[in-house]
Amino acid sequence: YFLRLAELAAARTNCMKRQVGAVIVFEQRVVSTGYNGTPRRTVNCNEGGCARCNGFAVAGASLYECLCLHAEENAIIEAGRDRCRG
Repeated sequence: YFLRLAELAAARTNCMKRQVGAVIVFEQRVVSTGYNGTPRRTVNCNEGGCARCNGFAVAGASLYECLCLHAEENAIIEAGRDRCRG
C-alpha cells in the first residue's frame, strides 16, 4: 500500500531526469507524501526551471546545477507546513 502511494507521488514530479516519490508513515498512518522537483514558487523543471535537467548532462555530472529537491525533502517540508502556519 505505502509503496504504491510512493509510486503515485512520483507520477506528480516535474523533473525531466527522474521520477521519485516518498511517503512518511507513522504508526501505519500516512503523515505526508513528496516527489522530486523544483521548489515552490520556482519555474518547474519541465518548463525550463532547472538548467541541468534541460541540458544534456550525463548521470552524475553537473549536479551543482540542479535545482530539484529530493522527494524525501519535499515530504518532510510538507509534513511541517501546516504546523508552521500562524
